[in-house]
Parts: sequence; C-alpha cells; structure tokens
Amino acid sequence: MTVEEQKRIFGENLTRMIEESGMSQKAVAEAVGESPQNISNWCLGHSLPRVDKIQELAEYFGTVVTALIDPVPEFPDRAADPARIARLLLARRELYELVLEAEDAEKEDVRSACLLLREMKQKGGRHAFTSGSDTKALRDPGPKEAPGPD
Repeated sequence: MTVEEQKRIFGENLTRMIEESGMSQKAVAEAVGESPQNISNWCLGHSLPRVDKIQELAEYFGTVVTALIDPVPEFPDRAADPARIARLLLARRELYELVLEAEDAEKEDVRSACLLLREMKQKGGRHAFTSGSDTKALRDPGPKEAPGPD
C-alpha cells in the first residue's frame, strides 16, 4: 500500500469517526492536543499523524488503531435485503446465535468479527485459525435458544 493510499484511508476513517461521534474537527483537535488544521489535513488525506497520535485518536474514539488505519470493507448490496436476512436467520441457527452475540458488542468488535469471517471464507473456512481451541470455541459456543416459527 502506498503512502498516498494510507493517507486516504486514514482520512476517510477519521472523517467517518468524527461524523459518527457528532463531534466537530475542532472539538477533536482540542481533545487530543492538535490544531484544527492538522485534523483537517488528516481528514483530507494530505498528511498522516505520528503513530502516538493515531493511538491517542483511537483511544479518544474508543476503538483500536486498526479501525483508523485499515480500509473499511465494502459490504455487498444484497446484505441490505431485510427479507433475505430474516430467511437466513430463521433457516440457520448459527447465524441467529451470531446476531445475539453481536447485539451488545462494541461496533469495532462486530466489524472485526466480520473481517475475520471474510478472511476465513477466503482461506477456506475454519482452517484459517492456527489454534484448535479457537476453532472449537467458534464451532461449539454452547446452547442458545433459537427463534421459533411464528
């Protein structure tokens, strides 16, 4: 990845986090001890902050550094089809369980789980894990109640 791509990705992620937080660039600048001009330059992809400032921004937004520096995956349009989602949840108990687990999870944790699932799918399933105990925990999370037909 080129430096220009890194600047663009960081800028897009920082801009999204600022917008989602409802804060202004000026408020974020004050909170992390930076000038509003630096925040603006970062959001526009003109420059990158020092590593310690990226860590401080991640802590400020209550997330991890990778949420600021990694590209955000694009989700296919088919994911937005509510009828399809409902059919999948009713037909596949493990998907229903996944939604229940994600319900109270932090947004970045859910995003990380989505990235992990995508990686596993690309690598051919559960064999993407290096630890057998990790795969067992994912395959057998314990009993949960699945929804009954209405």
